[in-house]
Amino acid sequence: MLHRPAQLRPFRSLPNRVPLNQLNPPLSKLTGAALHFGRLSSSPEFDHIDNGRDDVLNRILWFAAKGRQPYPATLSGPATDDDDD
Repeated sequence: MLHRPAQLRPFRSLPNRVPLNQLNPPLSKLTGAALHFGRLSSSPEFDHIDNGRDDVLNRILWFAAKGRQPYPATLSGPATDDDDD
């Protein structure tokens, strides 16, 4: 195992680019796909850790990160697949 010496030089922090107290607007302010995914993520199945359908959560996260860029369904299958085996 290679051991690297400790980096003791100071670092510069970067300011937040996203206001941490305003991440999720109310559903009444959303339209289109944002409203669709907002409603999905508000469902009771996502109230607890490790609950919910993985594919739905992946699509919600994809939309949050990539916006309108197409979801890679060829790698995951259609949205109607049930992954609760």
